Amino acid sequence: LTMRAEVRNMITRRSILTIEKIVFVNLDEEGKPAPHGYTEITYNRDRIPSHHLDLKAPADTD
Repeated sequence: LTMRAEVRNMITRRSILTIEKIVFVNLDEEGKPAPHGYTEITYNRDRIPSHHLDLKAPADTD
């Protein structure tokens, strides 16, 4: 996974820091590169484990 990052001042929007290339590599138990399992672009909101989305109505406390 390769990304680019830019940090900006929240008020002026001026660039403070730019990192042109950040490379993330999935490693196995032996510290060797391993496939990450994703084959297409995904977003953070799509990676939430489904058990966190299993919302239940609050229990009746009467």
